[in-house]
Amino acid sequence: MEKDMKPVCFVSLFLVVLSLPRLANADNSQLGGAEFTETTDLSDAVERFNAQVNRISKVGRAQPPLTVDEIVASIRAWDRKRNPIEPGLLTVFHRIAETQTLPADSAIMFTQSWIPNGDYEFTVWWVDIYLYYPRPDSDDSKFVYIHRIRDRTISSRPRQGGIAADSDSLTLPERERLAAKHFAAFVSGADAKQPSDNKAVNRSTQSRGH
Repeated sequence: MEKDMKPVCFVSLFLVVLSLPRLANADNSQLGGAEFTETTDLSDAVERFNAQVNRISKVGRAQPPLTVDEIVASIRAWDRKRNPIEPGLLTVFHRIAETQTLPADSAIMFTQSWIPNGDYEFTVWWVDIYLYYPRPDSDDSKFVYIHRIRDRTISSRPRQGGIAADSDSLTLPERERLAAKHFAAFVSGADAKQPSDNKAVNRSTQSRGH
């Protein structure tokens, strides 16, 4: 069953970004959205995400609601020169667009605060697809691949401090291949409406989306 994410601080979720450095200091206390532990129709996922935004995000309520068309268009417009990605993982996103479904171990999340350098805090409205997949070196944590759907910078104000970034020995292509392998059943259609077996809650993050 799907479950809504509460507006809590994900202490263990660190954003490690190679191609999108601006994400590295996203304020995780300003994350929210909806997670899905089984294959879910994109229309249902969007409906749950928008409902959650309306409940918990003042910033989000001022933005246009997310739509299925917007998600599909963001995938179809993927520029592999600007945002390189392993072919196997790109196939997962193409499957999302073609079938208008999300795989198990996925989420649609928003971020509404960004601290790029510790000097200023920015109010932003980022909407992303998260794909969670197991770390090969840990049974109680996951990597997260983030695909950016919407990116808006709204305002800024002075602030000190930032969010620490995690590190890992695996290269980005190695992580992407792990993600592609994890979602292979979704690409083949073999996991339709099957729940996820992943129970880990400690997640490290890797992003290569728009």
